[in-house]
Amino acid sequence: MPAISPPMLAGYIEAERTRHPAIYGELQSSSQSGEQRIDLIFLDQLLKTSDLSTYHTLEHRYALLFDELASLRSLTPNWDTYGAAPPSDRAIQDAQTALSALRLLGAQPSAIRPSAEGGIGICFTADNAYAHLEFLNDGEVHALAYSAQRQPESWQIDPVLGLAEAWNRIRADLQS
Repeated sequence: MPAISPPMLAGYIEAERTRHPAIYGELQSSSQSGEQRIDLIFLDQLLKTSDLSTYHTLEHRYALLFDELASLRSLTPNWDTYGAAPPSDRAIQDAQTALSALRLLGAQPSAIRPSAEGGIGICFTADNAYAHLEFLNDGEVHALAYSAQRQPESWQIDPVLGLAEAWNRIRADLQS
């Protein structure tokens, strides 16, 4: 490799000074420029954009739901003072798997609640409609949907194969 001769090197350095004046101390960098810090302006715009992002909103929502689900591990027998069993490890695992699948489907549950029947409910609400998926301690999974205009409808679903179908029915009920 040939060595760079001094005139070529001087031209290269001058070109770099023109491209990056802050590096060579000829201009202040954005972190030194006082009131108009470009990095803070960029960060502010990024945060504003991400707060409006559907993806960001959904990810934040699911982080809260997974936290709610984890908190149910601390329930003890008779947690509701009516003799309800706490959610079993199986019910928690089934609900966690369902939450992951619902996240991929773009569903937006409103809450995770313990079931008085012994298990976990993933709840959905919209205007005057309500629905939930209930993961029972014995492994059964049920869905329930109703609104001000419709009678309650309940059905049993397959925890693996029936989740997407149940979500489609629930979404249709919530939107009607």
